[in-house]
Amino acid sequence: KPKSNKHKSKGGGGGSGSGSNTPRGSSPLNKTISPAEVVSPHTGPDAVVSIPATVRSLEADPAAYTPYLGSVVTDSNSNVDGGAEEEIVLDEFTDLNPYMDHGLHSDNAALRIVLERYDVAGVRDHITRLRSIFDGLIPNVTTLAEGEDAVGEEKKKTEENGKEGDYAENSAAEVDTVVATAEEGGEGDEKKEELKDVKEKQRAELLSKMPNFPLESTITVDGSNLADYFYLACGEEDDLDAVRGRERKASVAKASASREGRSADSNAAAAGEDAAAEAEAGRNAARRMVELESHCRVRCKIKFGGFHPPPAHRRIHGDLAYLEVTLPGASEDVVHVTAVPAGFYVNKTTIAPDGYSEPYVFDPRPADNACYSHELLDCLLQYSKSLRSAWADALECSKERAELTVSMATSETPVQSLYRVATRGDFGGALTAASSLQNIDALLIRPSWLVPVRGKSSTAGASDVRHEYNEGRADEDLASTFGLDVRGGALRDWNEELQTARELPKDTLQDRMERAKMVHKTLVDFGDAALVGAKAIVEGLIVPINPNEPARSHVYFHNNIFFSRAVDAGVDTFKISQGDRAARKAASRDANCVGLLHRFDIDGLHNLATVLVDYLGTRLVCQSIVPGILQGEKTHTLLCGSVEATQPLSWDEDMHKLLEENLGRGFMIATRPVPTLPLSDERMALIQELRAVSPGLSGVGLGSIYKEKKTEVIKPLTEVCGPVEAKGIRGSDQRNYILDLCRLTPRDANWVPESEGGTGRWEAVASTNQGNASAKTKKYVPESLGDEEHTMAVFRSELVTLLTHKEMAKYLAAKKKKESNEQGKKDGDSLKASGGDETDVKNKEDNDSTNKIDAENEEYLKSLRLNPNVFLPNIKSLEGIDDEAFKQIKKDEERVREAAAYLWGDVLPTLTLEIRENTGHILPVDGKTLCDTLHQRGVNCRYLGRLAALAIEEEAKDRKAEADFASGTAKSLPRRTMPLCWLELLECEMVARAAKHVLDSYLVENGNAAAAQPAQTVACFLSAILSTDEERAGETELR
Repeated sequence: KPKSNKHKSKGGGGGSGSGSNTPRGSSPLNKTISPAEVVSPHTGPDAVVSIPATVRSLEADPAAYTPYLGSVVTDSNSNVDGGAEEEIVLDEFTDLNPYMDHGLHSDNAALRIVLERYDVAGVRDHITRLRSIFDGLIPNVTTLAEGEDAVGEEKKKTEENGKEGDYAENSAAEVDTVVATAEEGGEGDEKKEELKDVKEKQRAELLSKMPNFPLESTITVDGSNLADYFYLACGEEDDLDAVRGRERKASVAKASASREGRSADSNAAAAGEDAAAEAEAGRNAARRMVELESHCRVRCKIKFGGFHPPPAHRRIHGDLAYLEVTLPGASEDVVHVTAVPAGFYVNKTTIAPDGYSEPYVFDPRPADNACYSHELLDCLLQYSKSLRSAWADALECSKERAELTVSMATSETPVQSLYRVATRGDFGGALTAASSLQNIDALLIRPSWLVPVRGKSSTAGASDVRHEYNEGRADEDLASTFGLDVRGGALRDWNEELQTARELPKDTLQDRMERAKMVHKTLVDFGDAALVGAKAIVEGLIVPINPNEPARSHVYFHNNIFFSRAVDAGVDTFKISQGDRAARKAASRDANCVGLLHRFDIDGLHNLATVLVDYLGTRLVCQSIVPGILQGEKTHTLLCGSVEATQPLSWDEDMHKLLEENLGRGFMIATRPVPTLPLSDERMALIQELRAVSPGLSGVGLGSIYKEKKTEVIKPLTEVCGPVEAKGIRGSDQRNYILDLCRLTPRDANWVPESEGGTGRWEAVASTNQGNASAKTKKYVPESLGDEEHTMAVFRSELVTLLTHKEMAKYLAAKKKKESNEQGKKDGDSLKASGGDETDVKNKEDNDSTNKIDAENEEYLKSLRLNPNVFLPNIKSLEGIDDEAFKQIKKDEERVREAAAYLWGDVLPTLTLEIRENTGHILPVDGKTLCDTLHQRGVNCRYLGRLAALAIEEEAKDRKAEADFASGTAKSLPRRTMPLCWLELLECEMVARAAKHVLDSYLVENGNAAAAQPAQTVACFLSAILSTDEERAGETELR
């Protein structure tokens, strides 16, 4: 990271290009310029590429994260003394004036240029900027900070500009001196008069430079004057101005001479010669400016090559783009360049031999003279002699152009400057779209130079050669709208399409088939659009709607899809869990719950189209938009739940009844009261503390979108049917939407620490293994239950269904047994009392009993519902608020512990026994069927370790039985044995799932540095997992 304040720009050494006194007839490409003269010393292979500051917030601690301090970075490596210092991260467009009060003008302050790596969007921006530079926006300075020698030369040039410039500077200095003296010595009459004289002198000087238009003159075109009309029609206003200037000055000189008694003819001739000389000087300056602008344009064409974009097998190696550069010169050589995250290099792609089907032979490996550089310009300058000569000449011409522009600006009036720009085409030269602004852009625009690190070269295989040359593919990639269909003339409203499809009639079979087709098509199209958009977001091709905030808080709105990262974005949003891992798991739970609601197809309750995309270690949540949330607070209504962390829960009777009749009945969710302000006092104190440290507005997101004003009196308790984090919203289309369904079942008590009310099953297994040093099941036991991800460990809905069926079966069996004892007595008494037919009495009793049983069964079934809001962290206790509700919560917790015990002691052993006995013929053959088998029985994949431990116990029993039979202790062997493949399959699935999490952590660390070229990371990671031995250094070198 270079910190020198004399950062050399491209061409800082200055070439031997021709200056203002050198004839322009010879081509500058014939000059010999060494690379050291024009290539920056800071863009070599040894330069360090930093992590982009905008993505550093992804590594911040989410517990103490706040978006208001995202621009302040602590860098411990930048302090000489080894301590941490606070840095303000700037960009290319930051105004430095607000930082002057923070010590920027002091001697100890410095601006450090930090070099960042490329992504796909960065390569495009870099190429666009270089194209504009080649089109004439050449930098006119050679250093970022001028030294004493440069200052001295500039001062000398200023002194040589003439007495007029000296007089203006001296006058300004004189005014400053007089003002300072007047302030120090009081307001004396002599000093006031002196100050007044200086100001009058300056005013007279300025008036003499202003254009003078006589009152009797006219600015309209005289149609009777054919000479003037010809000049104006042919664009020769400069000649007309010269003629009129000579006539006006001649008349003025004649009048002055008549007053002074001098010869009118001689004075008129002298005035005419002065006017002609002045006009000729102006025309020469304009011609010279056009000539310099022509030489400032470097004829070097850069385009994306026919092999762009990189194929998948090259993309994982870090290739971002393939470029074709046509170099200046008579031969117009074409060089092929590869763009990687660390910079650019010339590859080995060559012209195809005769008879080849494509014009080039693809080979992305670095060439022998790869000219590696972080800057594309430096890479090309190292490679091409003709480009170095043209670049050196363009630098000198740009410097002369800047000096000429400054000199004309100081000598010309504003009207003359506008006239010169308007008539610049009269002097020849090519006019481009940027040429009309070059007089401004050449002085104001400063390109930013980036610095590289050298990357490792890759080998070209047969698959690289099969990558076909296709220029149309490159054009299609550049014209990609990232899933946005612009052919229809309007963006697709995914939510309206989905809700309209679900509202189609479903009375007949044909109606249901048409409805299913429409829903399926909409969801498939939405998934494809979300996938393309998510990939573009990770590659940096889509700008967030809140770009001024850190990357952790970035949200994106593209193609009517709302994208957000599955990370903990801070404390402003109302949520129960904390940490990035919990947020990642919560996003997965939310997607699963949305899928369940979609399958239930509840009338009147709508959910959004939701897709979860994992790409290069980053998880993105893609959702359709609730109608009205982007048009203000008055177009939508928050019916239930809360968005802001400090806001009370909302409640609507109709929405609550809708949730209770559908979610409560369909998913066995109990309705329970919760505190209206559900967060605990400790959590609220932490939020207030963080907000006090960083005051400001909240970031753009659902919190600011759904913000509601609470004016009514807050009740202490609110009835909730569902997770406390859920939100019910009525959109502008008057539909009721349910969001943030992170769980529909309670938290698994087996994964709750025993000190917090859990079952203590894992703690018991851990203590048993600790006493047994030879236990083989130690590796299947979690080290701790305090992981933030375990807060999202909930039951599967299949387990709740199995448990409900079991409880109802026991209840009905007990009830039937009880009623059977009384049935005979009741029948006899009824028959005796009626004296009629036995059949009629029995039918009447059956009808009454059926109605009574249905009501009783319904009431008992309702009592089996589970409370999903138990064992939650950061939730306020009901103790002291409502004793009855607190007792009910304790009963709910006991019910959840019973469900966890049923899973641990009944479901898992039964599944193991089924595998051993092969009673269900369900032995899986791969990871997918294994997961499906577990999920069908209500078992989460986090119990793979427990199933492996049970499998080890069964295998130990089989080995013991074989040993007993071999020794003669046992007379027979078990008919069924535990399949050895079951434990291997469980272990493979555990390793694969753990590897996915570890690899994701490698890809996202250091600001997603490894995700830019994941081949090296993935290869090293797989080698570490699958290799049988470590390779020695000598073997590595030999290989």
